[in-house]
Amino acid sequence: MDFVKILKLSLLLYCLLFIINVNSWKKCSETFCKRVRNSPANYPRYYLDLDTVVVSSKGVDGYLLSDSQNLHLRLSMYSQTIVNLFVYNRPNMRRHTSEEVLLNSTNVSESWKILKVTSSSITVENGNISAVLFGKPFKIELSINGKLTSIINPQDRLVVETGSQGRAVAIDVSFPGAQRAFGIPQHAENLALRTTTIDNRDPYRLYNVDNGRYNLGSTEALYGSVPVLYAHGIKHSTGVFWSNTAQTWVDITIFPNQVSAFFMSESGFFDLFVYTGPTLAQVVQQYASSTGTAPLPQYFALGYHQSRNSYMTQPEVVEVVEQFDKNELSLDSVWLGINYTDNKKYFTWDPIRFPDPIGLQRQLNYTNRKLIAIIDPHFKRETGYFVHDNATRNKYYIKDYYGSNDYVGKGWPGDSSWIDFKNDNARNYYKSLFSIYYFRAKNVHIWNEMNEPTVFNNPNYENTFNGDLRHVAGIIHRDVHNAYGYEQSMSTFQGLIDRYGSEEDAVRPFVLSRSHYAGSQRFAAIWTGDNYASWDYLEFSIPMCLTSALAGISFCGADVGGFAGIPDDELYQRWYQAGAWLPFFRGNSAADAPRREPYLYSEGVKSRVRAALNERYAHLPYWYTLFWEHTRNGDPVIRPITYQYPDEEDALDVDNQILVGNSILVIPVTQKRTSIVSAYLPGSESEIWYDVNRHIIYHGLGLTPIYVNLDLIPVLYRGGSIIPRKDKPRPSTAATKYDNYTLYVCLDINDEAAGSLYVDDYETYRYKLRKEYLYLGFQYKNNTLTSYKIDEDANYNDAAQIEKIIVLNPSAPAISIRLNGADQKKDETKVTYGEDGTLSVSNLLLNLQKPFTIEFL
Repeated sequence: MDFVKILKLSLLLYCLLFIINVNSWKKCSETFCKRVRNSPANYPRYYLDLDTVVVSSKGVDGYLLSDSQNLHLRLSMYSQTIVNLFVYNRPNMRRHTSEEVLLNSTNVSESWKILKVTSSSITVENGNISAVLFGKPFKIELSINGKLTSIINPQDRLVVETGSQGRAVAIDVSFPGAQRAFGIPQHAENLALRTTTIDNRDPYRLYNVDNGRYNLGSTEALYGSVPVLYAHGIKHSTGVFWSNTAQTWVDITIFPNQVSAFFMSESGFFDLFVYTGPTLAQVVQQYASSTGTAPLPQYFALGYHQSRNSYMTQPEVVEVVEQFDKNELSLDSVWLGINYTDNKKYFTWDPIRFPDPIGLQRQLNYTNRKLIAIIDPHFKRETGYFVHDNATRNKYYIKDYYGSNDYVGKGWPGDSSWIDFKNDNARNYYKSLFSIYYFRAKNVHIWNEMNEPTVFNNPNYENTFNGDLRHVAGIIHRDVHNAYGYEQSMSTFQGLIDRYGSEEDAVRPFVLSRSHYAGSQRFAAIWTGDNYASWDYLEFSIPMCLTSALAGISFCGADVGGFAGIPDDELYQRWYQAGAWLPFFRGNSAADAPRREPYLYSEGVKSRVRAALNERYAHLPYWYTLFWEHTRNGDPVIRPITYQYPDEEDALDVDNQILVGNSILVIPVTQKRTSIVSAYLPGSESEIWYDVNRHIIYHGLGLTPIYVNLDLIPVLYRGGSIIPRKDKPRPSTAATKYDNYTLYVCLDINDEAAGSLYVDDYETYRYKLRKEYLYLGFQYKNNTLTSYKIDEDANYNDAAQIEKIIVLNPSAPAISIRLNGADQKKDETKVTYGEDGTLSVSNLLLNLQKPFTIEFL
């Protein structure tokens, strides 16, 4: 058996061993959840001493009293829309907060005032938000503009453990008028969460674990935990963020006109944020103001990524790129699993299988491709390995229960220890490793995996850390478990910037992280983990990414084709067609799965995958603009229909379709041998939806049958939109940079449309540091198309130009145009009508820097 086969077999055995050792994940009854879920039974009840309630510049303060302890309560307001309830001990018991994930820019409002005092309650007001604080039993009713929207502790279930029982905290919240609950990812679940308080169901669990080939339609924990919940109704929406990084369970109860939730965490502070809305979009934007948005990615990150666990040699990587080019398949990066390293030691390269990493990076750069290398948080315990020697000498590793010895567990390298990212010195050392010569190239980026963190052969702790392990300064791991992956990706992101010395000289980092928490969007993209090649996993990938997007993490995708298993040809093609419409677009497969790069398939399959890739790349200007706008307003890049059409009750449960921005509606085909899909088209009779691939016009009449074939899936443009595209097929995103734009003007029933376009150099921070970008708006009205600068003080001199304009469904014929403003460098424009009724203006060459007006005559 040759060396490569031995390595592959070794990797497979590791995987099998890992899977076999975890037969099931813990139930609520096997954790602290069992006792806390029974609250209020066996717990002290609290009442608010109304005589202690005072209003100060920091908020509303008071004391919660019980037979066994006193607690301090503070009600604060941020940015006039966000209410924060913070409960803590006096004297304060040592607990860990998760404040590091919150943005420091949130403004505290000092304008609370007392409106009314009775013997049983105190009413306070701040702007259009009012809160009624009840004494006994303690609860808080929050209203916006006089409408009751949420009640904190309505069932008197507040828990703050301080004794021998444990250190759990819990609270229940109800939302009058809400009809659905969304959020609290990551779960393999539909968009609308289910009731968990019936039929012996477990609550939704938030506890980061490596749950490969996970159960679908399950409340089981997965790789990420984002404890934000949205209570959504057609008349009002509210959100809550339970800011706690410990293991958490969430019970959900859906009533006909109310949603109730019970948050239970193993330890940590009681820190609850309420987002008052009133619309779902506003609630999501308010949450984004707390935890941040994704930074503007490099353009290449929105292209297609090719991975396998793992490409084993340097020639193999080169061959993959050559085959993509030979078969005219677009590609922007190749990914490397752990087998590129020297004996599974991160920040090294195998001298035999990857003898010239710098040469490989340069060769990829010559073809405008990137290299994404995996870096996990566990490091091999081998004397002489420089990372391990430095980490041991300087105490950079997480410690055992006693806090004196390095924790040792099993990882890919065998005996391993884990970097303590709570330790500033350890984090800085980790960041410095990306400045190593072999990782400094601008086309090298990073994949963080196994960072839940995963520990092999540790089934008693679900193959992760024992909660009693110690971080720096005595921090107990159970308090911070769900933030470990967040902290690695944060450190990786900053390390990739620091390798150049400053943002001025850096390119924007790309990081993919499997483990994540609230705020991870500021540093990394995510994916749905180790899925399987089945139609069900394809189907669930849509609501999983929609949920993550609502929870702040838009940059989400699923392993195209399924990580494990073998997809048949139909599933393989459908997955590419669907994956092209999720923000992160990567094909990836397990080591024991047969090779499945698109060029290995028959010409029929290959041509359909090529078409899906071409469609993705054609829309990259639109995707890039959406990510820019996400950084400014917090709107998710992909959205469920109910986000844009919140008053349509029939849209509440639609989670098998994707709104890309507010202008493109995609209906993936997720069932085999499908010839017709039942699409929900929102907006009523007045909303027009254009199938631009088949030149069909629909109206927003709800459920609508649409015929499909194997060649494509329905992609509909909303009437009233202007969508920028680059339609020339290219091998990579870099090759499209100077391709000219086509504007698709999709007229609504009033013969109007609007859109936007963002352009910069696609890779550096000059857009932020020097305002080197263009952010343009387009408007079509009264048979006139106008462009204008949205950000008038920004400019970029190297943008491509507009070459063609296509007007869909024009109401009046035009035989010529009158152009004013922008330079027109071609002698003749052509105005033509297609058989499909579209009006095309071609042979243009319009400079984006100069606003223009085109009148259709």
